[in-house]
Formats: sequence, structure tokens, C-alpha cells
Amino acid sequence: MRYRRYKYYIFLNSSIKGPFWPNYMPPRWQWTQAYTDLLRGDVKAVGSSLVCLPEVDAGGYGPKLESWAFSVDQDGLEALLREGVFHLRTCKLCDEGVVVKGEYGLTNSLMKYGYNVDTLMSMYRGVDWRDRRHWRCNNNVHPSRHGTYGGITMHPYETLFLKASWHVGEPFLQTYSTWMLKQAAGKDTTSGIFDEPMYRYAISPEAQESHHVSTCYDVLHRQ
Repeated sequence: MRYRRYKYYIFLNSSIKGPFWPNYMPPRWQWTQAYTDLLRGDVKAVGSSLVCLPEVDAGGYGPKLESWAFSVDQDGLEALLREGVFHLRTCKLCDEGVVVKGEYGLTNSLMKYGYNVDTLMSMYRGVDWRDRRHWRCNNNVHPSRHGTYGGITMHPYETLFLKASWHVGEPFLQTYSTWMLKQAAGKDTTSGIFDEPMYRYAISPEAQESHHVSTCYDVLHRQ
């Protein structure tokens, strides 16, 4: 079988931006390792993001990897092929559509075979997602939107990719992209002019007040 030629497969949605990683990663480190190093034991898929859907969602109650960036190993891919997860679908949101049977079918199919999944999210480490005790994670809210990840927003250094089409992680995505593109083109990122108003603000007590950050993520104005 042709898919047995490779040990791992990584799937990326065209609407994401990345990969992003900090300078302190070892020179020989490859971003793909973030996904493949977690594919061990009974973990057959790793995603940048995972949501625990509520009972009212058509995708079914419980954990689901979001499909905009994920990896699978050979066993995981074989299970997904057998379950028809990659079948062509023309309807996005219907019960047999792209999201329910395709995206959410990814985790549902793997768990049907007794496999576990994992995620790059710092909120979770070593979780057995087959255990229903974990199925209220993040209060059954998609963590991949602005302000919905435990009260904050996903950072590109945590999940390597972000859903740029949802404007998540801005202005980090825009700024990091600008820096990386300049560096790749051999341009410097050190040039500038003295911005005295910003300098004065940065050394002022106002710049150290916490409300600037908390209000940014209070999307429902609950505070």
C-alpha cells in the first residue's frame, strides 16, 4: 500500500499561517517534530488544537482534533481511510458534511479503533482523551478563536500554526510574519528611528497596568 511508504503524515489547511517557533529551539530541530514526536504508543494523531464538543453539537459529545493542522502515523491513517474520513463531501455543515464526518470524524474514527490523540496545547499534557472525565475541557468551547482559550488566545509559538482566516493571534501573526519574511530575504530587522512618545509610555506606570491585557480577551464583557 502506497501510504506505507511514509511513517508520518502532516495535514495543513490552506487558511492557516505558520510555522512559527522561537529562536531558542536547537538548530537541527524541525517544526515537523512538534507533531511527530508525540505520535507514540496508542497516540495516533496530534493536532495544534483540540475542542471538547458539548452534547448539543452535531459532531458528537467529547474531544475532537481541529483539522487545520494535524499529523497521523501509518496506523492512524489506515483507520481514517477505512472509515472514509477523507471522502469527498460537498456539504460543509450538514450531518454528513465536511465538518461532522470529515473534521470531527478524524477523532471519532481513531477512538473507534481504541486509539488516543494528543495536542500541542499547553493546557493539556498526557491526557487520555478516551476517558470521559476529560470531556468538559475548556468548558466545551472551541479554543481556536479569539479569547476562547481559557480566557486568552492561542499563541503561534504554542501551536506553530494559527487559523489566519479567523484573525486569531493578531497582531502576533502579522508582526512575526513580517520579521521572518525580512530575515528570509536577507533584510535587517534592527533599523528604526527613536520613537520618543512610545519610549515615554513604555517607562511609565501606565504601561505596567494589567487591565490592558485582561480587557483584550474579555470578549463577552464578563469582568
